Amino acid sequence: MSEPREELITCILNNMYALKRGMHLQLYGDDKPGSLTPTQQGILLAIRQEQPVNFKILAKHSYLTPGAISQLAEALESAGYIKRVASKQDRRVQCLELTKKGEKHLIQLENRHRAALELVMTGLSTEELRTWVDIQRKLLDAFQKKSEN
Repeated sequence: MSEPREELITCILNNMYALKRGMHLQLYGDDKPGSLTPTQQGILLAIRQEQPVNFKILAKHSYLTPGAISQLAEALESAGYIKRVASKQDRRVQCLELTKKGEKHLIQLENRHRAALELVMTGLSTEELRTWVDIQRKLLDAFQKKSEN
């Protein structure tokens, strides 16, 4: 007897939450005081994708308020991870770019992410990983289509 679709979706949702918690613990559970928070690291990743990026666009892409972005940027700038630059289109607008220290941190973060995924996915075959990627692409395509409407 197969499980009803609603039960399967609930199971997938619960598994996604558990996977997120597990990855969070794997990536951040042993961090020392003074290290960057997941939110700060997310801001660095967003800056890298769009740089140079202004505060308003960064806030929109990060689902944070411009005030929150300003506070996060101030801390990241003080720590040497980012720098402010004038927009090429309008010199009055401040934009953010990664510094070499910020880029180095993201490379280390990506290496930690890769190591954590490799650790937990050792039990999956190459074919299972291909299936996982195919499913992720379908989900991402569905989100993309929804955002275009």
